[in-house]
Amino acid sequence: MGYVFELSGPESSMELRHNPRTEELNVFCKELKTSTFAYRKIGDGLLLFGTRTARRSLASKLLGGAPPRWTEKLQGLAHEAQGIMKQKSSDNEIVIGAFNDPDIEYWLAPGMAPILFWPLDTATIGDILFHDAEIYFQYNPAHLVAKLWRAGFDVTRIPGQRGFKVEKTIGDAIFRVESLDYYMHLVTREFWDEEAVVEALCGVAQSAEQAILLRTRK
Repeated sequence: MGYVFELSGPESSMELRHNPRTEELNVFCKELKTSTFAYRKIGDGLLLFGTRTARRSLASKLLGGAPPRWTEKLQGLAHEAQGIMKQKSSDNEIVIGAFNDPDIEYWLAPGMAPILFWPLDTATIGDILFHDAEIYFQYNPAHLVAKLWRAGFDVTRIPGQRGFKVEKTIGDAIFRVESLDYYMHLVTREFWDEEAVVEALCGVAQSAEQAILLRTRK
C-alpha cells in the first residue's frame, strides 16, 4: 500500500511504501474460539486478544454488549500483557481499546483505506464487520518511544495528561509532533509496524529540514 504525506503541496510530498501486518489478523481470527480468549502479540508493543461470539442474531451483535463470562475468559490477560512491557523503561503505558466495538463510532484515519479494501480473507472481513468475533487490543508505546529516540528524536510526556510529544532540533528551528495519538492509531488499528511509523516521521523531519535550508539560502 502507498501512503502519501502532503507537506506543502504536491512538489513536497513524500510517499512511504510498506506492508501492514494484516496477515497477522487473518491468522488471529482463525484461532478464535467461543470458550476462551485467544492472544496474539504483533510486533513489540501490540497485543491482540479476542473471542468468537456465541450464536446470536446480527441485531444483537451490532447493538453491542460484552460477551458472557468475561472474567473467566480473561484469566490469561495479565500474563500475556507482560510480553509487551519494556524492561527498565519509565515509558511503559498500557492503552486498551476495541478493534471492532459496535458501541464506538467508526472513523477512518486520514490517508487510510477502509477494511473492505485490506488484503484480508473474506472470512476475516465478515468476522470483523458482522461481529462474529470480538477483537480488542493492549498497546504499550514504550517500544515506539525507544525507537524514536534511537532515530534522533526527543520524546517527552505531555504535561498533565497521557501521551507523548516528539521533537527534533533542526538548526535554529524545532520540528514538533504535539501528540503521538495518530501514529499510535496506525499501529493499533491499521497494523503498521512501529519501524514504518519511525520511517514516516524521519521522512517528514527530513523534508522539513530541506525546506528550512532552502529558505535560509534565499
